[in-house]
Amino acid sequence: MIDDYKSFYFGSPTSLDYPPLFELMAKYKDRPMDLADATLVVTTESVKSQIILTFDSDFFFCLIDDKEPFEVINFS
Repeated sequence: MIDDYKSFYFGSPTSLDYPPLFELMAKYKDRPMDLADATLVVTTESVKSQIILTFDSDFFFCLIDDKEPFEVINFS
């Protein structure tokens, strides 16, 4: 994830993130979301960012807090 295009945030889920991770994977089961994708979504939401740097086009279909689309910087 990029903040103002100047820095990256590297994080890992905590035990508090596990329920939202599994909820996301269940919610997007028609477009399989794996644990890595769900972790990116939850981490991005927790740091109040809207930008995801990825090779994966699936993030065009996800919404931040079920409201707004992510700004996806896609390298594929």
